[in-house]
Amino acid sequence: MTRGGSGRRSLRARVTATAAVVVTFVLLAGGAGLVLVQQEVLLDGIDDTLVQRADDIEGLLGGDSLPDQLASRDGDDALAQVVTADGDVLLASPVADGSAPLAPDVDRQALRTIDIPVDDEPFRVLSRPVVIDAGPAGTAAVLHVATTLEPVSESRMALVASLAVGLPVTVLVLCGVVWWVVGRTLRPVAAIQRQVAAISGVDLGRRVPEPSTGDEIAQLARLMNDMLDRLESAAATQRQFTSDAAHELRSPLTRLRAELEVDLAHPETVDHDRTTRRVLHDVAGMQALVDDLLFLARHDEADNGPNRASVDLLAIAHEAVTARRDGVAVEVSGADVVVDADRRQVVRAIRNLVDNAVRHARSQVTVEVGREGVVTVTDDGPGIPFARAEEVFGRFVRLDEARSAGDGGAGLGLAISRGIARAHGGDVVLDTAHVGGARMVLRLAAPRGSADRIS
Repeated sequence: MTRGGSGRRSLRARVTATAAVVVTFVLLAGGAGLVLVQQEVLLDGIDDTLVQRADDIEGLLGGDSLPDQLASRDGDDALAQVVTADGDVLLASPVADGSAPLAPDVDRQALRTIDIPVDDEPFRVLSRPVVIDAGPAGTAAVLHVATTLEPVSESRMALVASLAVGLPVTVLVLCGVVWWVVGRTLRPVAAIQRQVAAISGVDLGRRVPEPSTGDEIAQLARLMNDMLDRLESAAATQRQFTSDAAHELRSPLTRLRAELEVDLAHPETVDHDRTTRRVLHDVAGMQALVDDLLFLARHDEADNGPNRASVDLLAIAHEAVTARRDGVAVEVSGADVVVDADRRQVVRAIRNLVDNAVRHARSQVTVEVGREGVVTVTDDGPGIPFARAEEVFGRFVRLDEARSAGDGGAGLGLAISRGIARAHGGDVVLDTAHVGGARMVLRLAAPRGSADRIS
């Protein structure tokens, strides 16, 4: 069994145990409350009976003569006594006849649960001061009426016994229901778990099953599939990027090796200056490629934004124009525009655009800085087809493979420029409406101010 499966069973057990504890506590509290309510109801009934019995006896005491005994209409278990102030039992029911007073004297009516001399069981006793008319000037006494609490105890024990059987059965049934419901609920999670465990780094095309329930588990499955889509896309991009980088580095390395092998095979014809120039040219190209790759890697992993400062966009444009090619003129014009940007990154973005334009221009490249923080780089080359307007911003994309590979272009410049622009809240796009060459438009954040100046 997998560790994931054990975790799922553990969750199921924890949920069931938690439900059992909570329900047990609730049922125990409810059972205790039920017992207390039952006892109070039964005691209220007994108290009402005692009051009625006391009223009947008090009526007898108000006559001209006293009865010999306090006969009970409720049976022999009813206890009653009339006790004088001296503690003498004046009258009693048959069961209480001859016993000591059932309870202490009181100066007002009281209901008490006490042990009485007649029996060891607790009794409910009502004591009430009364006046006996059949005597000299009315005799003050205390009337005690009592009844056993055994029926209350028996009823309580019967209820407790029922609860002692019913509560465990209820808890067990509920645990079974919770166990089944949680297991059924987690069944899609088990299917997702098995599918995820089967996904490897070379097989990212698999997807987890999405339940049709529309609940949180279904939402989790959808989010996981979206994550797998992104991972698959990122892995494909990484593989393509690695393959392209290896290809770009292989070509100059192959040329270097061929050049050196020829010189070793024919030392009598070696031109050291020519070999050195060619090797240096290829090494410079590889260094530029490695620099671009490192920049892209750091840019992709960067969590923070550019290191912004106030910079003159026109001055940056002049600084960025370093590419030269025989027969191609580069002109820079525009307005002094101050923007908040990372100077080093913006120089690199514009330089890549200018280098790309010089590489493809026939005779003219124009760099213009607009007041809105827009830099346009225009060349008079063959242009870019409308259908490939977005493709050119991909990594290692070259529209003219034969020419670009030989003049140092690795197909990373436009991708780097767009990444820098977007990190600044702008973008780089191809002006598809322009005719007669290619026009790249670099937009940065809104400028802080401008003053016209033509250079």
